[in-house]
Order: sequence, then structure tokens, then C-alpha cells
Amino acid sequence: MNKQSDKLKKGFTLMEVMVSIAVFSVVVIVVMQTFSMVIKNYRMSRQIQTDNEDLRTALEIMGKNIRMSSNIKPDITDSKIITMYNNSQGMCVGYKIENNTLKYAEKATDDKTNCDSLGDYNAIISSYVTDNSKFIIYPRSDKNRAGLVTISLELVPYKPGGTGSNLEQDTARVQTSISTRDYF
Repeated sequence: MNKQSDKLKKGFTLMEVMVSIAVFSVVVIVVMQTFSMVIKNYRMSRQIQTDNEDLRTALEIMGKNIRMSSNIKPDITDSKIITMYNNSQGMCVGYKIENNTLKYAEKATDDKTNCDSLGDYNAIISSYVTDNSKFIIYPRSDKNRAGLVTISLELVPYKPGGTGSNLEQDTARVQTSISTRDYF
């Protein structure tokens, strides 16, 4: 009978099983939280990378248009609008920062002096551009020509109302200056 009771004593008690399940549960919770944080940080860094790529592309396009343009006109009352005549393409081009979006419009025309009404502006990038973004034009001695255009954009990594992360309050400022060629 002693041998049978020894066989019955082999194994785990209910208390041991419950303690091991509790320890295992704590380990799984910690691992899952760590995994969740890694995935969240990965998504955030991918979004920031995408925003930066979009912004670089937009700045390249804007730079090309500004370099090849004449009659660059800022809106005197608003530093968030700039229009110009692109000589290489034979069209009026405009950029606008409106409703926290960088927008673009163009209109084919032979009239180099009238680029005021371009119609509807469409978004260039999907990134959220803050109200601190602006266009700054430094004129040459001939006040009808622009010598240098500075584009200063401030971006937020995620659109408001997105993930609720504290990083939504962080911003990135990108600024570039472009010399114009003023072809006539």
C-alpha cells in the first residue's frame, strides 16, 4: 500500500498549479504589453517617415516651379498663399496653406501677369500642416521680381484625433529657401 500512496503523491497540488498559472499570466501580460508598445512605435515611426518623404517630394516640386517661374506674388494680407507664372510649362501655379493642408493649383495661360484666380486648390501631401507654416518672399531691388522664396512648414506626425498619443503635440519644422531665375 505504501507503493500505491507514493504513486498518488506524485504530481502537483492544486495550490502549485494555481501559483504557476498566476506567474505565467503575469509573464504573458508583460510580454504582450511590450509587444504592443513595439508595434505602436513602429507604426508611429513609419508615419513620420512617410510624412517626411511626402514633404521632401512636395518641396522638390515647389522648388522646381519657383526656380522656373516669374511674377512670383505673395498675397500681401496672407503669407500662406503664393502664385507665380511657370515659364517652362506656360502656366500659372499657386500654393496655399489652408485648413492645415498644403494645397496646389495650376492653370494653363499665356498671360504671365494674371495668376490671381487659379480655381480649386488640391492637397499635395496628406500630412497635417500647422498654422505656423508660411511662405516668405524676399524681393530683389526690382520690386516686381522675387529673388528668394523661403518655404517654412511645420508638420504634426499624426493628425489630431488620431491615436491620442502625446507625440501628436510634437512638431517638425522644415524650411528651405529657393532662388528664382526670373525668366522673361
